Amino acid sequence: MNTKRLNKPRVPFSREELEELCLLYMEGSLDRREEKALMQLLTESGLSGEPFDEVLFLMGLSASETRNCGLSADNAVRSVGNGINGQVGCKKLRMSESLYKIVMTCAACVAMIMGVSSVWNYFCKPPENTMSYEVYVDGKKISDKDQSKEIALKTYEESQRFIAKMHEIEAETLRHAEQKKREMESILERMNSM
Repeated sequence: MNTKRLNKPRVPFSREELEELCLLYMEGSLDRREEKALMQLLTESGLSGEPFDEVLFLMGLSASETRNCGLSADNAVRSVGNGINGQVGCKKLRMSESLYKIVMTCAACVAMIMGVSSVWNYFCKPPENTMSYEVYVDGKKISDKDQSKEIALKTYEESQRFIAKMHEIEAETLRHAEQKKREMESILERMNSM
């Protein structure tokens, strides 16, 4: 197809010709002026469908990439030397800027984490490992550590003796119940045998 017609304004194109121009755009065969003319034709025509929507989307991305580089479309082509769609130089520039931003973001995160960790460790110290006993007997506080420890051990031993006594009572009750069960079984056996 002759793309020279793109440079002539207001020349009508058929749908098939526009589809072919879209394919040429996607292959990267159009120069910057032809791409601008195709963009203008597609936006004015209002055509929709598979190749038109896709090309308009890609052109939107290309326009935003050129704008992000801070170059006009013609300057981008000149500075790159006819790269792929005039975007090679912009991509290299954006990649280096992106890497710089990533490195700076990582450095800022590390600094922030270290700062928060330092502040946390400084102000949020764990309490010292000291145990204290407070013993009250008959409503009076006993402050002597040895005396309070002795009272606590004495109370613990008493509770252990009480638990042991309860186990003995439970075992005795079970033995008594087992004996009664055997007596009842023997009585039942005698009654059945009569």
